[in-house]
Amino acid sequence: MNPPTPSGRDASSEATAATSARRSQLSADWLVQAARLEAMLDPVDEPLLAAAALCPGEAVVDIGCGRGPTARRAAATVGALGRVMGVDVGEGVIDAARAIASVPEAAPLRWIAADAAALQLDEQVDVVTASLSSPGRRGSYQRSIVATSFRWLGAPVAVPSVHRRPVAT
Repeated sequence: MNPPTPSGRDASSEATAATSARRSQLSADWLVQAARLEAMLDPVDEPLLAAAALCPGEAVVDIGCGRGPTARRAAATVGALGRVMGVDVGEGVIDAARAIASVPEAAPLRWIAADAAALQLDEQVDVVTASLSSPGRRGSYQRSIVATSFRWLGAPVAVPSVHRRPVAT
């Protein structure tokens, strides 16, 4: 057991509380600028999803999904037989994503507020995208996205943003 800190909580509890507070602040900051940031990143989606070469029925996870523009486009592409999950650390951002209507005849969207690096998936994933989580982020953050994608796909991946399960021949 960790010794108590001046606040009376153990160090692990304090670290968890600090992480939660930081994520809440990042989520609030993102939401204030979401429309501008998503518009700025919008040109990335077309080449990103073209590189992903999504097919009907595939399962897609969008890491750092924000309010879900990439996840929604992926859902429209993989269609009603596909599955799309949007993952973001900000609960407020995920709440905002849930509040936006889904595209008709698209894959069902599942929104998860979690750190993708710690998220365990019980289902197969075909493609991992990370368009909104990548801009301006380098080093250990990028390595975390690559490691998470590798863990989910079981195949080597490349930065920055599209990772695909090898197609059986």
